[in-house]
Amino acid sequence: MIEPFFFEPNGALAFYHPSANPDSRHMLIICPPLFDEYQRTYKALVDLANACTSHPQGPHVLRIDYSGTGEAQGVLSDSTAINWLDDINNAIEEGIALTGSDNVDLMGVRFGAILAAQCHHSAVNRYIFWDPIDTGRIYLQWLDHVNSMLRSSQRRIAKEINGEFENIPYVLFGLSQKVKQGMEKLSITKILEQHPEKVWITTTNKKIYESRKYINCDFSGFEYGWPVFHQGDLIPKSVLKNIAQKVLDQ
Repeated sequence: MIEPFFFEPNGALAFYHPSANPDSRHMLIICPPLFDEYQRTYKALVDLANACTSHPQGPHVLRIDYSGTGEAQGVLSDSTAINWLDDINNAIEEGIALTGSDNVDLMGVRFGAILAAQCHHSAVNRYIFWDPIDTGRIYLQWLDHVNSMLRSSQRRIAKEINGEFENIPYVLFGLSQKVKQGMEKLSITKILEQHPEKVWITTTNKKIYESRKYINCDFSGFEYGWPVFHQGDLIPKSVLKNIAQKVLDQ
């Protein structure tokens, strides 16, 4: 049974999936991606949580919605990257109090991996990243690209219907300057340099895998380019199987 609960101080939301083994002292914290990628991977991360907790020796699992995102409390315009980092650390503390766990795996997807990489809680023994983005700067460039494509699409539509193009900012992902400044400073570099033995990465980019860019990196056989626009859920079974196997491999 999944138990959702909000926690202070920012109103972040956690979904608790209890382990089939009530005595388990192992916990997986899932840090999702943002925006459309959050929606795209939502079912996949629920499936991952259920697969892990249903195993006889599986961990407890917490899925996080950062404050101002998903179903959490607050609004995006009032959130900051610091808030989101606090949400992760507070989720770990809440999870430890709830389950008694002392062995935490911290998993992050896309920008969620960047956020997870900033966490140095003493209970975290391993970091698991699914297609991490190296820096916040790169991620913000990605969002700018999305906004640029949206603006071009609106211009094209106006031309097709012989209408006047409204010279207004078409922005799909409107982030405050304060949020952007905080995101821009973050990267996964430090954790990779200081504790490479704790980091395991699964990628859907075969070229990244073959380049040996990351020391501990697996390619599941499923290729995915994280397109700008995508319809429907992303549920790559081979990727989820790889991650679940890594989580259960204690």
